[in-house]
Amino acid sequence: MKKNILKAIAIYTAVLMLGELLVATLSGCRCNGKADMPDETIDSTLETSPTTTMPKETDKSTTMAPTPTEDVTTMPETSTTSTEEDEATTTKEAELKELTTSASESRTTTTTTSTKATTPKSTPKPTTRTITTTKSTPKPTTTKKSATTTTTTTTTATTKAKRPFTPANLVAMINEERARVGNSVRVSYGDATQQKIANIRAKELLRLFSHTRPMPCPGCDYCQGEKDCIANERGWIYNTYGGQYAQGSCCISDGGKFYTVEDCLDYIKTSSAHYNQMFKASWTRFAIGEGVRNEYSSSYYFSYGKY
Repeated sequence: MKKNILKAIAIYTAVLMLGELLVATLSGCRCNGKADMPDETIDSTLETSPTTTMPKETDKSTTMAPTPTEDVTTMPETSTTSTEEDEATTTKEAELKELTTSASESRTTTTTTSTKATTPKSTPKPTTRTITTTKSTPKPTTTKKSATTTTTTTTTATTKAKRPFTPANLVAMINEERARVGNSVRVSYGDATQQKIANIRAKELLRLFSHTRPMPCPGCDYCQGEKDCIANERGWIYNTYGGQYAQGSCCISDGGKFYTVEDCLDYIKTSSAHYNQMFKASWTRFAIGEGVRNEYSSSYYFSYGKY
């Protein structure tokens, strides 16, 4: 639609200009003819000349200016007038040609511009990427149903393994229990003198279970079997071996036999006096002697020292 309107306007403009040029040209020729012709000739010419009526302008886009149809060849012309007319006609024709060419170029430019405006741009073709994904299908696994076995496990409290009744295990047991009750004094096993005292007293307990020694004395380091011996346990140890060995004692009899140090600890706990003397005291050395009564019973003697 826009293209047709532009084309019509260009044509209409060119036609108007062409009509104006033709009218101006014919008017000039008519005036020149009147000046040279006699009055009679002019009258006759006017009488015989057809009259052309210009149509009224109704629509600028569709009405074209009519071309005059006067016949100018019947008028007498001189050679000078003819030459001038030829030159004027040639000039007008050149101008008309230029106008026609200009209108044609304008129409061509308009058409080209319209063509450029309406020409759609080429749309690039979409690039298609092909992605091939290979999925490995795992083979179906056949699970064999197995019989479910319910095992009931009875959990029992783990007790500390009992240790054999030996001097080394006794040292460890006493130090552990002292640490548990907050006593920082550690002990170690005694020397040969302390072991001798523990052995003599353990055998005497088979005769008399007491802190008093049984009399008469069969002979010892104090009396040598030649004089009265000392019956008081502490006095005998002090006077025979020295005060460093007379730091206390513990007599155990009729308690069966101790096979583990834990058995001994359980028995000591039954007497608070013996427990405090063993685990809450400050002595640092000890020795133990055993007096065997039979295979099921023994008497035990703990001798305490500090040296």
